[in-house]
Amino acid sequence: PIHSEELNFDRILSDQRHPEGKALARWHTMLEAKESRSIPPRKIGSFIRNFAKGFMQEYGIKEDMWEYLHLIFQRIILKRILGVLNIEDDYVREKEKQLMRNAQWMSSLTQHQMGIPEMFRGAEGESSDLPYQQAIRCLSDACTVRTPLDIMYCVLHCAKMIYSSSQRYAEANSVRMAIKVTGIGADSFFPVLLYVVAHSEVKGLYTASHTVKLLATKAENTSEKMYYMTALEGALHYIVNASPKDFQGGKSPFTPTPTAEFRKNSAKTPPVTHATTATKPSSSSRSLTSVDKTVAIAPNPTPTPTTTTTTTTTSTPSSLPSSTPSPSPTDQKLTPMDDDDDDDDDDNDDDD
Repeated sequence: PIHSEELNFDRILSDQRHPEGKALARWHTMLEAKESRSIPPRKIGSFIRNFAKGFMQEYGIKEDMWEYLHLIFQRIILKRILGVLNIEDDYVREKEKQLMRNAQWMSSLTQHQMGIPEMFRGAEGESSDLPYQQAIRCLSDACTVRTPLDIMYCVLHCAKMIYSSSQRYAEANSVRMAIKVTGIGADSFFPVLLYVVAHSEVKGLYTASHTVKLLATKAENTSEKMYYMTALEGALHYIVNASPKDFQGGKSPFTPTPTAEFRKNSAKTPPVTHATTATKPSSSSRSLTSVDKTVAIAPNPTPTPTTTTTTTTTSTPSSLPSSTPSPSPTDQKLTPMDDDDDDDDDDNDDDD
């Protein structure tokens, strides 16, 4: 349901008797006058972000209202211009078809066939809901919304439901398996996410992911929400390119397979670890698609994306907006090219 606050903002931003309404009307006219393909969509996302920040500054709105206000402005402004952006092109439509075809046969696979470790499997049966049902519902919601922030929040809630359900399954299974309860690691998270995607209402999910990829600003690219959007993008890419033969014989490409060297070393006494011995990388620093050798990781880890060069530098994601003050909506230049980012290199990552 649309809240009364959103309706009030919608009326203000649509009414050209208000300065904000006049400013948006001029911007919308300029946007329609340009060739839509010549305008990088991220510039539009940045303009909306700047406009919302300027509105907050102009009217003294508290900073803790930022996320809510930004979401409302995205909903109000983008619904008027999504047709101009032409996000759902022939390429995206073809990917949507492939996703739906592959998700249909993949949804018939068991949790074992999907490579979900036994500890994190929920009960399967005719009389009960599917395992990870809450996460499936959250991800299905992402297909019904149109704005980047709405989509990202649906995916974030889906991830949180995966962590919550996997912990509950682990506690139940640990008694039967006589093992210690552990939290789900990144490598075990990925096949669970595949399972959730395959059982969701996937129609429109590729378009939703593509919308975020095009319109998200640099400030959003370092957030926890974007971390899980990246994980979803990887899952969609895998499903679109998957084949039933990858899962023949009841096997999964995500099931850990000990190598000959691992089997040989496991029969020996563990060697003494010296100071020069390389340490095992943490689970959070590994690829989401690599094979998990252990599930012993703290439950519900906070993602910390890393950039590797000769040394590894970790940047802590933040969902807080930049503290740099923005011009008010009536003061800033109203052009579709407005952006608060270093935008010379923004335009080269919009292609798959």
